[in-house]
Amino acid sequence: MSSNGWSGAREWREKANRIAPTIVGGSKKHGGPDLGPTRSRKAWECLGVDGSLIAYDPPSSDFIGMPRLTVRKASLLQGFPIDWEFVGKKTPATDK
Repeated sequence: MSSNGWSGAREWREKANRIAPTIVGGSKKHGGPDLGPTRSRKAWECLGVDGSLIAYDPPSSDFIGMPRLTVRKASLLQGFPIDWEFVGKKTPATDK
């Protein structure tokens, strides 16, 4: 969360230091990439994550609010190796 210089990253990290819900994702049929149904998004909110959408980029230095996960962050939470490459936009992202 701090890779773009977001000043709130350290405080956010303290709040997000618990077990997260399973990432189930959204679909084009239901509005695009997100972190799952309402109950799941509420659990993400308790961790300080806006689960309504997946972000293209980490928060900027002047960001205010709840950050969103990127495809990269979601993949790391699911156990993908850090050097795993994804191609495509958020919804159809696939491994290389």
